[in-house]
Amino acid sequence: PSNVYANAMLGNLLFQTGGSVIEAMRCFDVAVKSGKQRPLVRAMQLGAMTYNESPGVRTQLIRVANQMRINSEPIDDFHKRRILSDYSPTHTEQELRETLAAVPPDQAWATFQWLDDKEKGGTQQWQRDFIHATILELAGNQTEALAMFKTLQQKLKADGSRGRLADHVEAATKRLS
Repeated sequence: PSNVYANAMLGNLLFQTGGSVIEAMRCFDVAVKSGKQRPLVRAMQLGAMTYNESPGVRTQLIRVANQMRINSEPIDDFHKRRILSDYSPTHTEQELRETLAAVPPDQAWATFQWLDDKEKGGTQQWQRDFIHATILELAGNQTEALAMFKTLQQKLKADGSRGRLADHVEAATKRLS
């Protein structure tokens, strides 16, 4: 029951075959808590969760990334970029909220910044501002969030930008006004 390899492999198998997300996470939690072979366990866990669109996996993926950040665990650039794609304004509002509400707001922003490697290109400043404002809104800091959304809305209009990001910003500005 506590074998690191058995639990990591079972968790991976459950994710790959559409098994219970809760049971898969339990297996990975046992493997991680063993303190053995952590890089292998995380590689299997991230590999099984990456591109997995099953309900609840997005939330769990952000929680795993958050724990890795807190524990100062390494994460490769591929998985950073893949997890960052969950923060993209091309997603629906519900998907974005699922991503941003997976962990407490102060941790959500810290994890986003940890994943967003600006030195290697990272996300655009507009997207970072949007993510930060949305996290502020989720944290209940509506005044500051509205101010950030309005500033971002003005920048997007001045640039002539349209698209999902502009739509999300417009909806948030209306919602908070």
